[in-house]
Amino acid sequence: MVKEINTVQDLINELEKFPLEMEVRDYCFDKIEEVKIKTWTHDNYPYNLPDKDYVCLE
Repeated sequence: MVKEINTVQDLINELEKFPLEMEVRDYCFDKIEEVKIKTWTHDNYPYNLPDKDYVCLE
């Protein structure tokens, strides 16, 4: 069973399993150029939920 990564701590725990000098790439083998916080806004269904910040790897 694959463990879901839902939090920054989950991601850190998974990354600790790899050598520190290993390269990080996205699924298309592109470099990840930026890590930032974005906000998902509920401007569509469901309208009644608050906006939510998340970590975005770009």
